[in-house]
Amino acid sequence: DCAAELAEGMRLNWRQAGSALIDVAITKPSTKGWIALGFPERLGRMTGAHAAVGEAGEAVTFWDLKWKLPPSKSLTASTLRVPVGNASSLTQNGGLVLTLSALKFPSPGSVDLIYASSDRGWSAFHSVRGGVSVDMVGNDVDGSGVDDAANLKDAACPGAGFLHGIGFLLVLALSAFAAA
Repeated sequence: DCAAELAEGMRLNWRQAGSALIDVAITKPSTKGWIALGFPERLGRMTGAHAAVGEAGEAVTFWDLKWKLPPSKSLTASTLRVPVGNASSLTQNGGLVLTLSALKFPSPGSVDLIYASSDRGWSAFHSVRGGVSVDMVGNDVDGSGVDDAANLKDAACPGAGFLHGIGFLLVLALSAFAAA
């Protein structure tokens, strides 16, 4: 299991879920508002990205961000640039967690991601945003080439991450339970 500290207390966790599948969870430290994880055409650029958006107590929605806001087209989990097997959002330990399971990246290795959140309702302007390039197989995370690269604090894929692994599995289990 791997993790990276992002901006303003946000955290990205990921793990291999099979030979070509990745599970990802992104967390923000507040249960209010929304949280999003996107797959950009270019690192750090929201315009043209596909994104998953989670709100507490709501189904995850998927968007084509052809324009900044409002999003221009609603998508499904299978029509995203990176197809998603399952998605859920829930509140946990005072935070909001967006979980995307069984992601099918086109090729292994480095993947560009964008993230954003706000404590206001969906489509409100984001108060936190950023972009990272993540090696989904290894442990490299790079925030260069984005406006807020300084917000990228740490990345780790501990070989002995037993407690971290239990926490990630708990998030996935709660997500599956909430979706049922």
